[in-house]
Amino acid sequence: MYTPFHPVQSVQIAGPSDPDRRLRIFSANVKMSNRSYALTLDVAQRADPDIAVFMEVDDEWITALAALRSTMPHSVECPRDDS
Repeated sequence: MYTPFHPVQSVQIAGPSDPDRRLRIFSANVKMSNRSYALTLDVAQRADPDIAVFMEVDDEWITALAALRSTMPHSVECPRDDS
């Protein structure tokens, strides 16, 4: 949970962060009915994450997300059609 009412569960780093030891994660719940592929890809590419997670994807989203494979060659895909 990420609310001011929930206690912090991670220890804050002391001192400056080391960019070589930093991990950036991009998480997007795209919602299957959303077809804004280009906008989503643009946001993900600008974030330049080490790991990207896209939730609520169907086969059309998997096809659109293939554009990220040049910079993110490793993937696990589990499309669902729960519409």
